[in-house]
Amino acid sequence: MFIRSASFVTASSKCSITQSSPVPCNNNNLTVSLTFNVPLFAACAPSVTISGLTGTVTPSGSLGLVSTGGSTGFSTADLANVWNRLDGTLTVNVTKSGQIGGDVTTGETSIVFNVPLKNPASGQDAPVLSVVGSFGGVSFGPLLSGHFLASSSGHPDDGLGGDSYNITQGVSSNAPQLTMLPLPTLYSQFPLFVVTNHMWTFVAQSSPFPCAANTLTFALQGRVSLLGACNPVITIGGLGGTATPDNASLPVSFVSDGSSANFQRLTTTLYGNWSQKAGNLTINMTSAVTAVSMVDILVFQITLANAPFPDSARSLCTPPLACDRVVTGVTSVVSTSLGGTAFTDSQWMAGYGSAPAVFGGTPLVAGTTFSISQAASEVVAAIGDALPLNLRSLTFNMWNSQTSANPCDNNAITVTLRVSVPVFTTCLYKGAVVQTNVTLSGLVGSTTPSGAINVVSSGSFASTGMWLSSGSLVLTPATTLIASTQASASGAHTIIFTLTNQQSANAGSFLTATSSPYSSSSNDNTNGGVMSILPLNWSTKIASQSTPWPCAPNTISITLQPFISLLSTCKASAADSAGRPNITISGLTGTTTGNNASLAVMASSSNSLPSTGSWNRATGTLVLVLAGDLIAGTAYSFSIVVTNQAQGQAAPSVSAFADRVSLNPVSSFALQLDPPNGTSENNAMFIRTPSMVSLASQTNSYPCYQNNQISVTVTVNVPFFALCTPELSMLGLTGSTTSSISDSFISSSNSSAVSWNPVDGSLRFGLIPTSLPPTPADGTGNQVVFSFIVSNGASGQTPSVNVVLKFNGTQSCTYTFPNPTTTPLYIQTPKLLSGSAQNSPYPCDRNTITFQFQPNVPIYAICTPKLIIQGLQGSAKDTQLNADGQLTLLSTSHPSLASPAAWDMVSGSMNVSFATDILSASPAFFFSVTIRNQATFQSAPTVSVVLQYTTMGGSTPAALGTVVWSMGTLWTMSTIFQPRTPAVSPWTGDPGGSWTAPLYIRAPSFNTAWMSQKTALAGAVNTISTSLNLNVDLISLCRPQIVITNLIGACVTSAPDLMLAPSNPNNDHLNFWSLSNRSGYGTFSSSTLTLLASIGVSSQVGYMFSFNITNPVQGQQSPLISIQIQNTGAIVPSPVMPVSRDSSTPAASGSYTFAAGDAMPLRVITPQFEVRSIYQLNPLPGQLNTFVVTIRASIALPDNSVITISGFLPNTPSDPSPSSRLDLAVSGPLQLDNTQNGNSLLALVKDSAGPSGTGTLGNGNFDRALGRLALYVTGAGLGAGINYAFQFKLRNPQCSMSAVQPCIRASRINAGCVVASLDRNLMTTFPATVAGMSSQTELNVDGSIVPSAQLGEALPLQVRQPLILAAYVQQSSAFPCDSNELTFLFRTSVPLVNALGQKLVFYGLKGMRGNYSVAMPGGLSQLPVKPVGSYEAATWDPVQGTLTVPVSSLEAGIDYQF
Repeated sequence: MFIRSASFVTASSKCSITQSSPVPCNNNNLTVSLTFNVPLFAACAPSVTISGLTGTVTPSGSLGLVSTGGSTGFSTADLANVWNRLDGTLTVNVTKSGQIGGDVTTGETSIVFNVPLKNPASGQDAPVLSVVGSFGGVSFGPLLSGHFLASSSGHPDDGLGGDSYNITQGVSSNAPQLTMLPLPTLYSQFPLFVVTNHMWTFVAQSSPFPCAANTLTFALQGRVSLLGACNPVITIGGLGGTATPDNASLPVSFVSDGSSANFQRLTTTLYGNWSQKAGNLTINMTSAVTAVSMVDILVFQITLANAPFPDSARSLCTPPLACDRVVTGVTSVVSTSLGGTAFTDSQWMAGYGSAPAVFGGTPLVAGTTFSISQAASEVVAAIGDALPLNLRSLTFNMWNSQTSANPCDNNAITVTLRVSVPVFTTCLYKGAVVQTNVTLSGLVGSTTPSGAINVVSSGSFASTGMWLSSGSLVLTPATTLIASTQASASGAHTIIFTLTNQQSANAGSFLTATSSPYSSSSNDNTNGGVMSILPLNWSTKIASQSTPWPCAPNTISITLQPFISLLSTCKASAADSAGRPNITISGLTGTTTGNNASLAVMASSSNSLPSTGSWNRATGTLVLVLAGDLIAGTAYSFSIVVTNQAQGQAAPSVSAFADRVSLNPVSSFALQLDPPNGTSENNAMFIRTPSMVSLASQTNSYPCYQNNQISVTVTVNVPFFALCTPELSMLGLTGSTTSSISDSFISSSNSSAVSWNPVDGSLRFGLIPTSLPPTPADGTGNQVVFSFIVSNGASGQTPSVNVVLKFNGTQSCTYTFPNPTTTPLYIQTPKLLSGSAQNSPYPCDRNTITFQFQPNVPIYAICTPKLIIQGLQGSAKDTQLNADGQLTLLSTSHPSLASPAAWDMVSGSMNVSFATDILSASPAFFFSVTIRNQATFQSAPTVSVVLQYTTMGGSTPAALGTVVWSMGTLWTMSTIFQPRTPAVSPWTGDPGGSWTAPLYIRAPSFNTAWMSQKTALAGAVNTISTSLNLNVDLISLCRPQIVITNLIGACVTSAPDLMLAPSNPNNDHLNFWSLSNRSGYGTFSSSTLTLLASIGVSSQVGYMFSFNITNPVQGQQSPLISIQIQNTGAIVPSPVMPVSRDSSTPAASGSYTFAAGDAMPLRVITPQFEVRSIYQLNPLPGQLNTFVVTIRASIALPDNSVITISGFLPNTPSDPSPSSRLDLAVSGPLQLDNTQNGNSLLALVKDSAGPSGTGTLGNGNFDRALGRLALYVTGAGLGAGINYAFQFKLRNPQCSMSAVQPCIRASRINAGCVVASLDRNLMTTFPATVAGMSSQTELNVDGSIVPSAQLGEALPLQVRQPLILAAYVQQSSAFPCDSNELTFLFRTSVPLVNALGQKLVFYGLKGMRGNYSVAMPGGLSQLPVKPVGSYEAATWDPVQGTLTVPVSSLEAGIDYQF
C-alpha cells in the first residue's frame, strides 16, 4: 500500500518567482515557475495558491494569467484563477482534463506563467511569499521565498547607502552633485519589491541678516524618476520663523542649472501655498508633469522676509558639519481606480559646503560678499551663512568715557559702538512694518530728570534722544546702521550726551545696548564703567586720650584730613540754595558725661570747625555743624573733655562720617600708640580693666579644728577714686562653724563697715580712697592686708573662694585662689582605711571576723564620732556567743573604743562609739567579733564602714551633722587574724581564690561526684558505683542531705530503702543514713536517691560506695544525673551540679562485649533484632517464590511475645490480575520450613495467640490484605543472642515489580518491671549488586530458557519485567485489494501461565488512506492459528485491527510462529 506523495521539486532552478519593475506606480509582471514530482491529473483537481502578494493596487477578481512555458499539455487556457488584493492571495486551478506532463523517468511536471500587477506609489520590501499545492484536497508545501523558492524577501542592496549618498554627494561642495541614480541590479529576484522614492535635495539662502529679504534656492533629485502617474505634490517643511505672512500663491521660479541635458527638467513658474506658522511650502506638480512623463531634477527659487531675530528652535551646529537640515517631503497620490493609495516620503536638506558662501541671483552659484548699504567691506559670508533661515545675531560692541567723577557735577559721556549685522530703520515684524530703535542702559547715578536730551552723533542717529531717569537713553536710527567688525572702520557710530552726577558715590557700571524689534547682545569694552562718582575718604584720622584710669577726667583729641573737599554745592535738597554735610564722630562710648547739645569743642585756628558740638553719651556720638568748607588735603584738629566710667574697656572703634555723601570705607580711626611706654592706653576711651592678685594662708586644715587663723594679702592694679566708691569682698568661706569674726578681724589699710555672713561664707568691708594715684604710676603697688579666726567644720571641703573688688556697687574684678589645698577654709576630707577578714566560710559554723582601721586625720571627740559597720548579713542567732542586740568586741587595740557594740542581726549593722580623741593617725586600731554563719550559702555581702561626725562643734556644738568619712582599703592583719581549727580547706570555686571576705558562705558542692555501672544490658541487674568529695564540712546543726536525682529508668524493688555497699575498706557507706535513720542505707523514690549525713562529713575527703538497681527494658542514653547538698533551714538551696559519668568500657557480660561509654550509669543498649535478614529464590512473574529469613534478638523473647514481619504488598498498579497477586485464597496459617542458615524455631512459634497447646506449631499467620506475617512465641521462648532461620512461599505478581523493604518488630515482651517491645526496623536484604540466590534449575520452569539469576534478584519481591524478546510480521502481497497472508514469529522472556489466563494480543492491523486508519474487510471471526505442532483458534476484530491469541503454558526463550 505504498503510494508516492505529491510535492514540489525544491531545486532553485525549478521553482522561482521574479518581477519586471520595482518602480512605484508602474506595471509589474510576476513570472511564476513551478515543478512537481508527479504528473497533474484532472481527477486530483490540482491547484496552486500563492500567498503574501501584498502591497499592490491591482483590484481583486480574476487576473489575465499568461502561460509562458512548462511541460507538455500546459497552456493559458488551463489557468483559471481567483485574485484577492486585500490579503495578497492568488489561487490558480489547473483545469486541463486528462494528464499534464509526467517525465517518463522522474515523473516531474513544470508550469510557467505571468501574473500582471501594478506597483503601489509607496516603496516597500519584498514580502515573504508562500506557495502551497493541493491534490485531491490534500495540501503539500509550502515553498517559502528565500528557502525552497528561488526568490528573496526584503530588498536588494542599491549601493547607495541610503541617506549617506546625500551627505557625501550633496554637501561636499557649495553646489549639488547631480548624478544619474541606477536601479538595484537584483530587483527582479525580489518580487513586489518597490523602490522607496527618496528625495535628495540641496537648499541655500542669499542673506543671513535679520529683517532682510532672503532668496532660497532648491535643487531636488529623486531616487527614481517622478512618474506622472503618481500625480506628485512637493511639500517643503521646516521653514518656520520667517516674517513672510501666509500666501496661497507664492511665486516659485523653476530654472535650469546649466548642466547636462540628460535629465528631464522644468523651466517654468508655478505658485505654491505658503504657511508662515507651519513654515511649509506646498507645490502641486500636476500642471507641470504629465501622466506619462518622467522628471529627474527640479531647481527652483522663492523669496522670504527674514525675522528680526534667529529662530531659537533651530539648533544649528558649527560648520562644516551637516546639521539642522530642513525636512522635505514628496507626496504621490495614485488614481482612485488603482485603490487610492498614497505615500509620503521625507528626507533631509543641507544648505552649505566646506567654504563660506551665500546663494542669490545665479542659482547654484556661490557668492561671498554683501551689499555695501548693509555691511562694511570687511563683513563677508561665513561657513553656515547659506543654511536656510540660519540668521546671524545682532551684537553691539561699545567703548565709552566721561569728563567728571565728582559728586553733584555735570558729566559729558561719549559712546562709540558698532553692530554685527545691519540695523535697518524699519523691519517687517508680526505682519507690520515697525520703526527700529537703539537703547543704551546702565547709566545709573545721575540726577538728570526724564525727558528729551541733546545727542551729538556722526549722522547715524536723530539729534535728540529720550532720557529715562532709570538709567536708559533711547536713540532713533536716522539711516541703516551698516554692519562692521572694526572699531575704526566706516561702520563705527559715535554718540555724545551730558548728565548730572548724584551726591553719593557710585562705582560706575558697564553699558548694555539693545535694539527693537531685534534680539541682541552687547559688549562694553571700557576699562571701568561710566557714571563713576568718588566717595568721601579721610587720608588722616587720629583719636587719642589723656588718661586710662577708671572714674578719671579724660581729654579726647581728634585730627581729620579729607580726601576731597566738602563744598556747599551738595545741598540737603534741591530747594536749598546751598549747604554743607555735617560731620559725626561716633564710638566714644564708656564715659559718664551726660548728653549735651552744646559740648565745648576746642578747635585749631581753622574757622571751618564749630566751637560746640551735640554730644550723646549712650552712643558716644559728637555731631559737628561745619562753619565753612573743608579743603581736600588739609588737616583739622579739635578736642573735648569727658569722665571715664568705672568699668575697664578696650579702646572702642571710633569712626567719622559726613551725611549727604558716602564715606569709603566707614572704618575706625587709626589708633595711635602713646610714647614713651609704647602701650595702647592713650587710644581714645581705652579704660584700664581693674585686676588683682591675692595670697592667703591658714593654721590648720583638720575637720573640727576650733582655732583656724586666715591671713590674706590683696594687690590691685588701679588707684581708688572716690567717684568709684570702692569695696572689697571675700566670698565662698563656707564650712565654718564660727558665727562672728568681729573680735579677730585685723586690717592694714583703712577700712569701714566690716560684715561677716557665716551662712554664705561672705566677708565684706569698704575702702577709703586715696587722693593721688599710687606709686608706681601704673597702680600695681596698691595693696590691702587683713586676717581673722574661724572654727573648721566637721566635713572635708575644697571651697571656691573669690576676692571681689566693686566700684559703685558693680563688680570690677575677681580673683580666685588657684591652688585648692591652700585656699582659705580648705578642710581635708576625712578618710578611713579599713580591712576585714573571717576565719570560716562553712554554713552553720562559728565565724570570727576581725576589723582594722586607720584614719588620715585626728578624730576629735567634740564632734561626737561614730563608727558604723553595715551589710554584715547572713548570720544566725546564737545567744551563747552574743547577747541579743549586742556584739562583744574582742582584742580591741585602743581604749577609746566602747564594748559591746550595738548590733542589728537582720540588717547586719553594728555601731561603735569613741570615748576620747584619737589624735594620731598611726598605727591603725582594730577589734574582732564572733558570730554564727547561716545555713544558706551566699556571696560575700557588700560591707560598708562609715565613720561620721554626728555633731558640728564650734559655736554650735550640739547641732546634728551627717558627715561621713570616705573609705579606703587597708589590710595588714597577719598578726591579728584568728584562724579556724581545723583549718579551712581551699576551694577553686571561692571568688578570687579567697574565702576570707566577711560572711562569704561557701555554696555546699562537690569537688568530685562520679558514677559508673557494671552492665548496659536491658532488664539486667546493675551495680552503680559512686565516689564523692565535698568542698565544705557538713555541720550537724544544718542536718545536711545529699540528693542524687534523675536516675531515670532505675528499678528498685526494695524501695524506699536502698542498701548501700562498701567500695573500700573504710566502709564509707556507713557515714550515710536513710531518711528512716538506717545506717548504710539511702532512700530511693521517683528516680531520686537521698543520703542523710547525720554524723558529719568532712571536706576534701573521698567517700566511695555502691548500690544495685534493675536496668530498664527499653534502650536509653545515660541520663544527666545531678547531685546537690541540702541544708535544713537554708533559705536558698545550694547549687545543683551534674554527676561525672564513667565513659569507659565495662567488662564483657556473657556473650556480649560492651563498647566505650557503656559504663555510663543507666546507659542501656536498645534491644533489637541484631540479625534480621531476608532474601528470595525466584524473580519470575506469576511463579511461586521462596523467602528465606534469619533473625537474632539482643533480648530474650519469652512466651506470649509476638514477632511481626510486614511489607509484603506488591507495588505494581498495572497488574492485570490483582486478585491473584499473592497465591493465598484467604488470610490464615502459612507453613514454615527449616533452612540450614540457623537454629530451628518451628517448635517455638505458632499461628495464633493463647496459652501453650493452642494454635499450630511450625506455622505463622499471614494477613494477605496487610502483607504481614505474625509468629506467636510459645514454650521456652527465643533466647537472646541466638540465630534462628526459616523459609516460606508466596506467588509473585504477573508484572514486573521493584523490590519491597520488609520490616520486623517484636511486641508483648514481659521483662519483669514493664511490658516492652522491640521497635520496627527494616530487614537486611542483599545489596542490588548481589545476584539472586536461586539455582539455574529453579529458574528453568517447564523447560524454559531464561537468563540466570541477575544482580539484585535476591531482593524480596524483585520481579522481572515480562518482555516480548522477538516479534516479526510480514505480508505476501502489497497490491491493493489482494488476498494477503500474514506470518508472525514471537519469543518471550518469561514463561506464560495458562492458569492465570494469559494471552497474546496483536494491534494496529489496519490500512491507511489519507493519513486516516481504515478497517480491514471481514467481520469478527475465529481464525486458525498454526503454532509449532498444533492449531488453536484466535479472535479477529477487523474494526479495531486486533488479533487475540490464547496460550497454554509457554516456555520462555522459545520461538513460536504462526
